[in-house]
Amino acid sequence: MPKGMGQLTSLQTLQFFNVGKGKGRTIGELGCLKNLRGRLQIRNLELVNGKEGAQQADLLKKPYVDDLGFQWGSGNREDDNDENVLEGLQPHPNLHSLRIRNYNGGRFPKWLMTMAVCKNSMDASSSTRLNKLVKLRLRYCKMCTEVPALGLLPSLQFLELKGLENLKSIGPSFYGSADDYCGLRSSRNSGELSSNLFPALKTLKLVKMPNLIEWLGVEATPTGDGNEGLRVFFPSLEDLNIKMCPKLTTAPSNFPILKKLTIEKMDQLLPVKQICSNATTLNDLWIKGMPELTCVQDVLTKQNLEWLTLEDCPNLIDIQGCGTSLKKLDIINCEKLSELPEDLHQLQALETLNVMQCPNIKSIAIPSGQHGIKFLRELRIVDCSGLKSLPAEMLHSRTSLSRLAVKRCSNFESFPIDLQQTPSLVTLLLSFCPKLTTIPKGLNPLSCLRVLSIGPFPDLRLEAELLSALASSSVRALTIVGWPHSNSLPEQLQYLTAITLLRISKFGSVETLPDWLGNLGSLERLHLIDCEKLRYLPPMAAMRRLTKLRFLSIADCPLLQESCSKSERLKISHIPTILIDDERVDLTQL
Repeated sequence: MPKGMGQLTSLQTLQFFNVGKGKGRTIGELGCLKNLRGRLQIRNLELVNGKEGAQQADLLKKPYVDDLGFQWGSGNREDDNDENVLEGLQPHPNLHSLRIRNYNGGRFPKWLMTMAVCKNSMDASSSTRLNKLVKLRLRYCKMCTEVPALGLLPSLQFLELKGLENLKSIGPSFYGSADDYCGLRSSRNSGELSSNLFPALKTLKLVKMPNLIEWLGVEATPTGDGNEGLRVFFPSLEDLNIKMCPKLTTAPSNFPILKKLTIEKMDQLLPVKQICSNATTLNDLWIKGMPELTCVQDVLTKQNLEWLTLEDCPNLIDIQGCGTSLKKLDIINCEKLSELPEDLHQLQALETLNVMQCPNIKSIAIPSGQHGIKFLRELRIVDCSGLKSLPAEMLHSRTSLSRLAVKRCSNFESFPIDLQQTPSLVTLLLSFCPKLTTIPKGLNPLSCLRVLSIGPFPDLRLEAELLSALASSSVRALTIVGWPHSNSLPEQLQYLTAITLLRISKFGSVETLPDWLGNLGSLERLHLIDCEKLRYLPPMAAMRRLTKLRFLSIADCPLLQESCSKSERLKISHIPTILIDDERVDLTQL
């Protein structure tokens, strides 16, 4: 940080200030900058000496600084000084956003703990010291055992509590006690303060709190303003995110308009049940890393979900009852799950189905006489080693399907599907299924197909058959994967003259690319990947016919990389962009 920043008395914008040692570098330099406005982050606060030192920044008299960040270093130090420093950094009430990071104090200062607590019922301005605060982030305040009373902040929309390692309980003080209201009238009468708790909060994140055991709600209480009715808690909360709070055993259940719930790495199922119990508006649920979850119906009592993701749930065995309104279903790394729901065909609103890393799924059942999912647009099956086939009925008359992927399914054998039933297919990925013995029928009429990824197949004739079927197609991007023993490319590839992107991968015994590669006159991007013995590109004449080629990437092809600095150099000199092992190269330097 430049020395003597305080001399710039007309300065209005200062994104950050790094506190230093010595004259002209202390936090007192900020005290002279009366015209600062907008965002300001103050770093290295461990170098500030006590409350008096912090007060030299004079933040309380900077009404136009509406976005503040306070950051200490991450090392160990005396917590008393941190508490005193933060006490002296009290901001102006106009503050909109506040971030506090690496604070080592055991508790937050008085101005933060009581920033929404009424001190004088006759003075509305003093009752909400930070009544304009919209965003608050408290990160890695690892010694704090209590969170501030925030429930009465009328403008707070975003709250993140992250890395509060010593916090064990979020209780009534979080919302504010009954005494805090001080007889304030509700927003219906005063137009200033709401009688609801967290009246404007839309997003709440509780992250990385390994010792948090309980998150308590508060009992419904009268409004206290002479009007009938009860105070509402979290009336505006739409997005709740709880991650890496493994000991959490209880949570509130009053979230009247909650739309999105994200749960990650929580050992106990009960808090999720409690949150979902009355969440009638919930439409997006993401659960990751929950070993207690065995059945989806344990948490889903309401069936309005549109998006459901279940990831890293090792004991999940039943996903029945997802609800007929579901539009997107992701199932990832659920090792005990052996089947998809029997009512899958009834999910007629479903547009996207992703099943990944589920080794025990052996089949996808579609009852006799039933067809698949009517409006399905995307189907991805990846890393499901137990799956041998897809039912033909699943994609019958699926005119909306645009993306189909089956990848890395080591026991996948057959593909009894007629792709004429999927005329809108744009992307087809069929790769790393070493036991596949049949390819889909109906490839030739697919006028919409643009992206294709295939191989390696156990029978090389399958590749030839598939490429022959595509000779007159509109494919623009092709990825073809071979075997270590593959010593040639399929000749049918040369007839796909419309492709603009070609990836050739793992053809381990190919030494020279064929002359006919020059027939691909529309080619703009060429990727050569993991071809161990590849040494030579096509002849010069063939390479010069690739007049549209603008990009060449060579990765894990050691012999070709060496040749590009010697015999092959002139062949690629006309290509504007060349990458070797992901690094751009200048041919003049080779």
